[in-house]
Amino acid sequence: NSALEALDTLKKQDIDEVKAMKNPPAGVKLVMEAVCVMRDIKPEKIPDPSGSGKMVQDYWKPSVKMIGDPKFLSTLKEYDKVASFQTPSIIVESCNLNCGRTHIESLYPKT
Repeated sequence: NSALEALDTLKKQDIDEVKAMKNPPAGVKLVMEAVCVMRDIKPEKIPDPSGSGKMVQDYWKPSVKMIGDPKFLSTLKEYDKVASFQTPSIIVESCNLNCGRTHIESLYPKT
């Protein structure tokens, strides 16, 4: 399986690099949010970085905590893929709601 092979290429240094990011690129945040949603890790509410005065859901701090777990990679490798095929729309919908469809589309501009 190519996903497991990709996980096998990751090293502690790669995880440490992501953990050290203060303002990660949008793609990194999106992937980490998706992993949080898959693992049912809740976001925290933070003041909207755009300055709207509203509180927004943010997965970055929970993501950093999640990848700080020494068993993080093994939990991904052991993830119940059968169950995940039953709920992909929930994961996508959660990411759409939290990031906003416009934000997701901005990561993948039409050519």
